[in-house]
Amino acid sequence: MTKEQYTEKLYNQFSTILDKFMDSDITGNEKEPILEELKFMIDEKIREIHYDEFMEY
Repeated sequence: MTKEQYTEKLYNQFSTILDKFMDSDITGNEKEPILEELKFMIDEKIREIHYDEFMEY
């Protein structure tokens, strides 16, 4: 599997999970904090990448 195929597969899996979550019976008020937490987790991973790249130099 190429890097591009892996990335596309991962994106599609994440998109499917997110769509299923959004289509769930959970109310909008309940979804927002969950989405905010997921956003925070993703932002943390992005910061880790930047930190790791910074530490390489």
